[in-house]
Amino acid sequence: MSGPEALSYGEAAKAIGAAIGKEVVYEPAEPRAFRDYLVTRRGLPEWRADDLASIASAYSEEEGGLVTDVVQRVGGEPRTLAEFVRDHADHFAGGLSHHT
Repeated sequence: MSGPEALSYGEAAKAIGAAIGKEVVYEPAEPRAFRDYLVTRRGLPEWRADDLASIASAYSEEEGGLVTDVVQRVGGEPRTLAEFVRDHADHFAGGLSHHT
């Protein structure tokens, strides 16, 4: 399922940064290192960490993925990520404040 565009994680980070007025950069992690971090540092069960690492590795920085019409068929006209982030910028800014 997708909205009206396919974005890489880097493009999504830029959209969030534009909405909150701060630079946000996506830093890719090697899937095994990401999985191990989720288990050892975040306490996730191994099965969930495996799942999240697999999902994260499915999207390369160069390619955002496939655009589908599922959202439009099920729920109406989809919004772009930039529109969504702009509408909820205060939530994104608050969630990033401890990283600045």
